[in-house]
Amino acid sequence: MSEETTKDNEEEAIEKTYDWNVTKRLLRYLKPYWKMAAAALALTFVTNILISLQPYFTKVAVDDFITPKRTDGIWLFAFAFFCLFLFRFIFSYVQEILLNIVGQKVMFDLRTQIYTKLQH
Repeated sequence: MSEETTKDNEEEAIEKTYDWNVTKRLLRYLKPYWKMAAAALALTFVTNILISLQPYFTKVAVDDFITPKRTDGIWLFAFAFFCLFLFRFIFSYVQEILLNIVGQKVMFDLRTQIYTKLQH
């Protein structure tokens, strides 16, 4: 079997595993919890922004403080860098909790619906 045929089969299998109709049906279970899901999504964006700021903070520390051997603002900068890590941890932690709560509630709704259907 040629490499091209194998690649086509893999792509076709991936396309078959993702079905928009199934996704729409599953999103209906998420609807009652949309506020928590939206908050988790917003926290994801904030966390990613904070992660993206870390290299910039490192650049500023090296270029403005370490290379010129300045010590006048290094403690304030170190505190700001620590706060960046702290806020990133807090937002990430709350995001994980929200996603776990939403996931558990959706699973509970699915199981309840299946159990009710099996009983009747």
